[in-house]
Amino acid sequence: MNKLRRNPVLKPYVSPRGPGEDPSSSLGRRRLDRIYLDTSALLGTGDMPDKDMPLQDLMRQLELYPKDTVFFFNIWCFGWEDIVKEVARHFDSVVHVDRYKQSSNV
Repeated sequence: MNKLRRNPVLKPYVSPRGPGEDPSSSLGRRRLDRIYLDTSALLGTGDMPDKDMPLQDLMRQLELYPKDTVFFFNIWCFGWEDIVKEVARHFDSVVHVDRYKQSSNV
């Protein structure tokens, strides 16, 4: 929390108003309407694991199904782009994505 309080972007929201002003009157000078905390890539060390082995394992599992099986992946995890691209490449298949995912230039 102390590191967040020192962040220049967040400081107006979390720092007391100033010297001589009653800090209990308001936490900061500005008020947040919403806050979104994305922890999807929070792994602790900052090192990202290799994706090749899990992707290949997923392809082996998908190959166990009949060829005419249609899969629906509701993928909202870190690296979803790699999963979609690997499914398309591995099965030489067209992959349909929603407008949001399409706009992210996969």
